[in-house]
Amino acid sequence: MERGRWIVIGCIACVLTLSIGVTLIYVSARGPERLPMQLIRLGITALVCLFLYRGVPAARVFAVLSAGLGGLFALFSGTLFMAVPYLTVAAVLAFAPSVSEFQRYQRRYR
Repeated sequence: MERGRWIVIGCIACVLTLSIGVTLIYVSARGPERLPMQLIRLGITALVCLFLYRGVPAARVFAVLSAGLGGLFALFSGTLFMAVPYLTVAAVLAFAPSVSEFQRYQRRYR
């Protein structure tokens, strides 16, 4: 259970770090008028991460799908530095048994 907890925390940290980095790059390239939309996206990402940590099954499915699709999009657009972490997060959240165990524990004791 503890291993799954740390895996989920690591995935959350990776996704939030990438999301903040994308926001900074996007705003620096496109200008500050796009900042509110990027902050909303970052807020939604943080909310999904919170529900993922709390063991909500829909959050896990949404996180796997969005990270997987984001990773594929990044891969086909040539940004490998974003594709690898997103695809790794999607695979780990989808297939790691310790993540499933941690999520079951979270649902039982929240």
